[in-house]
Amino acid sequence: MTTTTRPTTPEPPATAPPATRRRRRNAWILPPPASNEEKRANGSQPTADATNGSADTIDRDFASAQQAGLTAIIRLAEAKAPPGPLFLIGPRAPWPKPPASTPDQAVSATAAQPVQVIVAPTPVMDRPVVGVHPSPVTSGRLPATRAHTSRERKSAWHEPRVLLLCILVVQAALALRLVWSNTAFMDEALYLWAGHMEIAHLLNGSTIPAFSTYFSGAPVIYPVVGAIADAYGGLVLTRLLSMAFMLASTALLYAATGRLFGRKAALAAASVFAVLGPVQVLGAFATFDSMSIFLLALSSWLVIRAQGPLSEPFLLAAGLVMALADAAKYASVLWDPVIIILAALTASHASLLRSALRGVRLIGYTLGALAIAAFQLGGHAYVRGILFTTLLRRAGGTPASTLTVFESSFNWVGIVFVLAVIGLGISFSEGIRTRLLCSTLLVAILLAPAEQARIHILTSLHKHVVFGVWFAAMVAGYALGRATEVNKAQGWRVVAAAVGISAFLGIPQANAIYRQWPSSSEMISDIAPVLAKTHCPCLVTENNVVNYYLLRQTISDKFIGAFSFYYWDGPESRVLHGLPAYTKAIASHYFRVVEVDPNENPAIYGPVTRALAAADGWRLIDRIPSGTPRKPFEIWRYGRLRSDSGPRH
Repeated sequence: MTTTTRPTTPEPPATAPPATRRRRRNAWILPPPASNEEKRANGSQPTADATNGSADTIDRDFASAQQAGLTAIIRLAEAKAPPGPLFLIGPRAPWPKPPASTPDQAVSATAAQPVQVIVAPTPVMDRPVVGVHPSPVTSGRLPATRAHTSRERKSAWHEPRVLLLCILVVQAALALRLVWSNTAFMDEALYLWAGHMEIAHLLNGSTIPAFSTYFSGAPVIYPVVGAIADAYGGLVLTRLLSMAFMLASTALLYAATGRLFGRKAALAAASVFAVLGPVQVLGAFATFDSMSIFLLALSSWLVIRAQGPLSEPFLLAAGLVMALADAAKYASVLWDPVIIILAALTASHASLLRSALRGVRLIGYTLGALAIAAFQLGGHAYVRGILFTTLLRRAGGTPASTLTVFESSFNWVGIVFVLAVIGLGISFSEGIRTRLLCSTLLVAILLAPAEQARIHILTSLHKHVVFGVWFAAMVAGYALGRATEVNKAQGWRVVAAAVGISAFLGIPQANAIYRQWPSSSEMISDIAPVLAKTHCPCLVTENNVVNYYLLRQTISDKFIGAFSFYYWDGPESRVLHGLPAYTKAIASHYFRVVEVDPNENPAIYGPVTRALAAADGWRLIDRIPSGTPRKPFEIWRYGRLRSDSGPRH
C-alpha cells in the first residue's frame, strides 16, 4: 500500500492579492487529490478526469467546493458565541480526541468527501475561551485575604455549616448531661440570689447587701440576667442560658478562625474547643464566666470583621462589647490586650502607623465606656470591688505552688497548648503578620495560669483557663488545617485524633469537677422546717445555697457564713474574728440554728462540731452524708422543738 505525505506549504507573502491569499489558504485546508495510481492501489475507481480528460469539469468542481467552504467559514465567523463565563474557573475537561485512523484511511476519506473536511473543525470564536486558574497566595499574605471562587464559596458555605451544626450538637449534648446532675454550687446560688435581691432593689428600693464591694463582676449584669432566667425556669433554665453562651462562643470561634486561617482550620478549632472538659463545665454552670467568654469572643469577631466601609462602626461596637465583658467579670480585662493587638494585626492593606492607630482607637472606645460605667453608674462601691477582687487581690482559696498551677492548667487545656505551639512553628513559613498573630493568640492561653501562679491559688482556675484557650484554639485549628492540606487523604485523621484525645480527657474531667460539691437537696428539705420554726441569727455554712433554694422563706433571716464572722465578747470587751468568734458565739448561745458542712471551709468543721457537742442546750437534729468520709452535714439547734425526736441519721 502506497502512502503520500502532504508537503508543507510556506506562508504566502503579505503583499499577495486577497484572492491569491484565499486560494492558497484553502489549499492548506483541502488535501491534495489522489492520483489514479494511488486510487488503483487503494482499490478505488479512477476519477472522471482520467477517462474524459476534461479540465473545465475539474475547475468547476474545485470552484464549487471552494465557494461552499468559504460560505460555511463566513457563517460560522458571523455566528454569536453561546452565553457563558468569560473565564473558566477550576480545571477544564480536555477536548475529545478524534478516533485514531491509519494514514490510508485518512487519505481515502478526505479524498472521497473534500467538502466535509472544511466544515468539520470546531467553530472558531472571535475571542477564544481560555482556562484561567487563580494565582496562589504568597506566604506573606494572610489566608483571610484569599479570593474564593463561586464554587469554593458554595462548598465552604453549605458543607461546613452542616459540620459546625454537628459540632454544636455534640457540645450541647456534653453540657446537657451535666445540667441535671447536681444541685446548685455555692457560686451559682450566690449569684442567682444576689440577682433576685438586685431586682427587688431596682423595683422596690429594698435594702440589700453591698454585693458590688466583693463581687468579681458587676452584680447588675449577669446576676440580674441569670435571676430573670431563674424566675421562669429555675436553675435548669439558668444553666441552659450558660450553655447558649458557650455554644455561641464556639460559633464565633469558627467564624473568627475562618476569616483568619480558612474553613478547615475553623472546623478543627471549633471541634477541639467544644469537647474540652472546662468548656463542658461552663456550658452547664450558672456563673459570670460563660457570659464573659461570649462577650470577649464577640468583641474579637467584630474586630476581625471590621473591614471596608463599615470598619469604624464595627470597631466601635467591638470596644463597647469588650467593655461590657470587663464589667460582667473584672478578670476579663486580662485578655483585652490580646483583642487590641488583634485589631492592629487584622487591619487590611494598612501601614504600620494606621494599624497602630486602629488599636489605639479601640482602647479609647473601651476605656470611655468603662469610665462612664464605673464612675457615673457604679460609684465608689464598684471601684472598691474591682480593687478588692481583681487588681489588689490577695492570696486566698486553695493555695498552690507555681508548678502546681501550671501543671493543673496543662491537664485541662494541654492539648490545645501543644497544637498551638506547633501552629506557631508552622507560621514561620509565612509572613510576619501571621507569625505575630499566632504568637499573640498563643500567649493568651498562658495569662490565666500566670496570674494565678502569681497569687498561688487554684480557685476557679478550671474556669479561667477557658478565656485564654478560646484564643489559642485558633492557632491549634491553623496547625490542624495545615495538616489536612499537606496530606488531603490522611490529614483528617490528625484532626480526628486531636478531637478524640480532647474528648477522652475532657469528659472525665467535667464529671470530676461536677462531683466536687455534694448534693444539697436532702439538706435543704431537712433544714427548711427547722428554720421555719426557729428565729435567727443562724450559722449556715451553705448559706448561699439555703438563701437561693429557700428565697421566700429566708429573705428576712440573718445567716452567718463559714468564711468571715466578727463577734463582740462582752466580758472580755474585745472583738473576736474567725474561729474564736464562731466557738464563743456557740458557747454564748448567740446562734439558734447551726448547719455545718465539711466542704465549705474545712478548717472550722471540727472545732465547730466539738463546740456544739460541748455546749449546753444544743441538740443534733440531722446528719446527712456529704461525700467526705466520716464528715457528714450536721444540723444543730438550740432549745427544743415539739417535733424534735433526735437525729435522723
